[in-house]
Amino acid sequence: MSEPIDKVAREQAVDPSRSYIVQAPAGSGKTELLTDRILALLAIVERPEDILAITFTRKAAAEMRARVMEKLQKAEEPEPLEAYRQASWKKARAVLERNTAKNWQLIENPSRLRIQTIDSFCQSLVRLTPSLSESGAGLSPTEDSQQLFYKATRKMLQHIDKHPSIAVILDHLDVNVGKFQSLLVDMLSRRQNWLGIVQNQAEAMETMAETLDNIIQTQLEQLDKVLPHQWLDDLRGVITEAAFTLEAEDNAKNTRKNFLKPWLSWDGKTLIHSIEDIALWKSLADFLLTGKGEIRQRVDKTIGILPKSSYKEGFLVWLKQLQDLPQYAEIVSGLNDIRYIPKQLYNPDNKVLFESFFDCLKQSEIYLQEVFREEGSVDFTEIAQRALMALKNADGLPTETLLKLDADLKHILIDEFQDTSLSQKKLLELITSGWERDDGRTLFLVGDPMQSIYRFRQSEVALFSRIAEAAKANASLSKADKKTVLGNNVVLDLLQLQVNFRSDAGVVEWVNRNFAQVFPLEDNPDLGAIRYTPSSPFNQAKDTPAVQYHHFSFIDNEQALDEKSKKQKGSKEVLEDNAEQYIVQLVQEALARHSDSKHPVAILVRSRSHIGGISEKLTQANIPIQAVKMVSLGQTEEVIDLIQLVRALTHEWDRLAWMSLLRAPFCGLSLVSLTRLFEDKKEQSIPSLLKTYLQDEQALVALIGQDEAKRLMHLAVPLVYPPYTKREMTFTSYIEQVWEDLGANALYYLPTQQENIQAVLHIIDDLAPYGQLDLALFESRIENLYATPSKQAGAVEIMTMHSAKGLEFDEVILYGLHRIPRHDTGGLLEIESEEGHLLIGPIKHTATEYKDDVSLFIKARNDKRQRNEVDRLLYVACTRAKQKLHLVYVDVEDKAAHDKRTMLSSIVMDLKGKEGTFYHPQMITPVVPIESTEAYPFITQDKLRRYTLDTIASIKTPVSIPKVFTPLHTGKWSFESRQEAAIGTVVHQWLEQIGLDKMQGWTSERVENSSAMITRHLRRLGVETIEAATQRVITLLQGVLADTKGQWLLSHKDANREWALSNEEGQQKIIDLVLNTPEGWLVVDYKTDARFDGESSDDFQERLKCAYREQLTNYANYLHLLDGRTVKAVIYAVDGCEWIELF
Repeated sequence: MSEPIDKVAREQAVDPSRSYIVQAPAGSGKTELLTDRILALLAIVERPEDILAITFTRKAAAEMRARVMEKLQKAEEPEPLEAYRQASWKKARAVLERNTAKNWQLIENPSRLRIQTIDSFCQSLVRLTPSLSESGAGLSPTEDSQQLFYKATRKMLQHIDKHPSIAVILDHLDVNVGKFQSLLVDMLSRRQNWLGIVQNQAEAMETMAETLDNIIQTQLEQLDKVLPHQWLDDLRGVITEAAFTLEAEDNAKNTRKNFLKPWLSWDGKTLIHSIEDIALWKSLADFLLTGKGEIRQRVDKTIGILPKSSYKEGFLVWLKQLQDLPQYAEIVSGLNDIRYIPKQLYNPDNKVLFESFFDCLKQSEIYLQEVFREEGSVDFTEIAQRALMALKNADGLPTETLLKLDADLKHILIDEFQDTSLSQKKLLELITSGWERDDGRTLFLVGDPMQSIYRFRQSEVALFSRIAEAAKANASLSKADKKTVLGNNVVLDLLQLQVNFRSDAGVVEWVNRNFAQVFPLEDNPDLGAIRYTPSSPFNQAKDTPAVQYHHFSFIDNEQALDEKSKKQKGSKEVLEDNAEQYIVQLVQEALARHSDSKHPVAILVRSRSHIGGISEKLTQANIPIQAVKMVSLGQTEEVIDLIQLVRALTHEWDRLAWMSLLRAPFCGLSLVSLTRLFEDKKEQSIPSLLKTYLQDEQALVALIGQDEAKRLMHLAVPLVYPPYTKREMTFTSYIEQVWEDLGANALYYLPTQQENIQAVLHIIDDLAPYGQLDLALFESRIENLYATPSKQAGAVEIMTMHSAKGLEFDEVILYGLHRIPRHDTGGLLEIESEEGHLLIGPIKHTATEYKDDVSLFIKARNDKRQRNEVDRLLYVACTRAKQKLHLVYVDVEDKAAHDKRTMLSSIVMDLKGKEGTFYHPQMITPVVPIESTEAYPFITQDKLRRYTLDTIASIKTPVSIPKVFTPLHTGKWSFESRQEAAIGTVVHQWLEQIGLDKMQGWTSERVENSSAMITRHLRRLGVETIEAATQRVITLLQGVLADTKGQWLLSHKDANREWALSNEEGQQKIIDLVLNTPEGWLVVDYKTDARFDGESSDDFQERLKCAYREQLTNYANYLHLLDGRTVKAVIYAVDGCEWIELF
């Protein structure tokens, strides 16, 4: 096997004594490089914890850890024969020797590898600073932060009389309160962009004026540079004549249409590159460009050039010559940019409006902090902000946390650095602020700016570009002369990888050829413009074409007999249907070609709505589908029915929920029956009516018929007369029991359907194990989750292009390239912010439609950034293919190809002059759907999908509660057990934090002084007898602090607290406490159960063993899968501090 051409760069990258920023294009083996560098560092450090590797996703962190551990395990085997594996093997072998010499026990304890997500790392910093983590307890990041934002905005609106600024903004929005709230929620989700700005309006306005002035000067200089030499002399005569012509017409018609008016008073001097001459520059752009932003092909009196003008012919020739210049595209772009430049640096009319916006944002953040304290939850932005505060105090001096971090950390690696945000860059600068040149510490940044696709998560590709450019300049300098490129003390060199190990040569060469044209010719960090860097293929090309176009458009031939049929056959809907049917054929062929592959073929789309009817057509063709984050959990049929059941059992007056249940397949009443039963009885709830109907079966049959009556009784009996009561079980178990009794589990029996059902039950168990479910929060949680994809082997994978990042497939089908994405409506304030750079513009006035100049300018710049990112997203999608890439799209009359909002417009240049693959609609063979009766014999085939009566008759009420779902909470559904569960939850939170602090600073007095915090936590969980509950929590915590065993658990140096582990099926368990001991793993489960009156210690311990043995056995099984070591389990009963050994 030949050596990669970038072998030297790869060898340099794993040098543990050097710091680098590495550009690693798609398929270049980035993860392999990172893991090899970690091995090289492990071979020289004193402790594994001296190394910190940061990624952006849990999946990436898990993969990196697994790769490192796999290499260490293989290093115990003989040296491999393959040369390319030997270098990694030798590094891993050296680590094993270091591991033995230093007694790290790294194989037995892989958690010593500090491989974390950025969010996890920030959270660990905050935990080290109790003043930022709510006195050490309750700081819980949530994925569902929208509810927190909405609660904060509702609080603010409730106090609208205290905030005049809200009235000003509402007037600006034409008193649309709903719009105001949603816009404010959006601003809170992006508050890291404005928190530092709104504190000082005068300073912000001054910075904005300076920023605009600098941008204007730069853009005008760039345009002047690319325009033809002596362009002003060439246009002097024609533009001034046109200005006077338009002015004369304005005077004659009493109009104001002269867009060239500034040229009437022009002094004939060279235009300067500043705001003073901006009116001249802007009118010049309008003179040369059409309304669509293209150089004019014709000129007439509308721009002031009359037919007999002596300048007309010469001007047309000049315009034609302009189009022949090599820098033509830059000229057009520059002129269009000038059109959006504001007329003035600051509009004084906006003073009051800005004051209101700034005050509103400041107040909303105050209310948000209040919500954080009440809920005990924060979003990840808050974690990141507090992490920065944890490292630097108000005076700008380093904190104890930063000093400790500086002493502990010797080497930092950051993966996917192109996705770094400004706040994360500040964090990195703070962490390395104490580093000195040549002190042995290293920084390793790796990423690919061509794959930066997360602007919506505040990532800034410009950060990578600027650091890489500065590091590149160090290449020609001596070691002593190299410049620092991050903060004050970090010196980096740039390494660029070139070899693509993933894709065959045909794919790589096509990507190189196309994206060299698609990407900008020059870098422009301000606008997210990244020029293309070509890759070199490591794999040879196949004999078959690597990239194929499948273009669906109307073709005029003999089959189209008239204009009507021609229009029908060429319609977008028909073409899309045929394109989707053809994709089924492509998938079938790909699955046949790659029958032994784990990832044979994927269909990638820009957004979930672009998938069309492909999933349905694949299902009809019996092709297994693995739709990754494509279908919302709440859109699946089984979850829709389960939600209606939950709503009905939660609220008896929710008529829509009850009606939906009666129409669901496990009942299936007709609309006629529903009308007869309920139309004239709206003053009664449906469950009360059902009880009435059940008491007189003959009257019910007379009303709706025998068959319909059987259906109603099947549903009504378990709902209104269950053979058990709610107080016999948790709310979750009660829901599941009713679901089972209705026969819903038999209906939705597929594994993926069952997993979706379990996901909903877990949400209920988390939110309201003892009832009192907040339906809005419940449905919001479901909205943010996706249905479980099929895990069947040989499935076609369907996902968005964003989800596909980091993955690879033998064949990739890109679909929907012709689709136009949803329009971005903008925010309450348009903000463009960086260090020393600031632009702010308000949302348009709703009533007048007036749009602020600065807002339009920011939007134009953001549109360019978005266009650049869309091109990078297309690059990511194309580079997922190993062997073959299919581009499937529909285009009627070439409209999509010329619409810059589509992805198709990016690659259309490659289609010009080439013979693509075109299909007439009638050439496609439709997929024949499978009769649903074969798959569901127990479902009727009329228009209403429902159980047959025979199936309903066969459903029996189960004797015992099914064990499908094991709730986290197992107590009975009663007020007393709900309060005990809340106390247990709070005790667990505080024990976790005390353990994380290794008991340092924790005394009985400190717990007593935290009573207000404990009360707030309990109140948030719905506890009513708050004083007694607070005292019980304090008593339990103080008891543990005083107990010898409790002290040992809380201060253990090798403890994993609230440890999330997954089994082979990917199911996750969170364990209170796991200790790593020389004898193996020790699982400890805290329990706050108390003895019953008269219950002996032996009976109490036996009761707990019986209740929790199965749970702890499951935990032990999870741990055993981790490394095969012995696992012991104990229950630590906090009430009485009893140590109960199970096995």
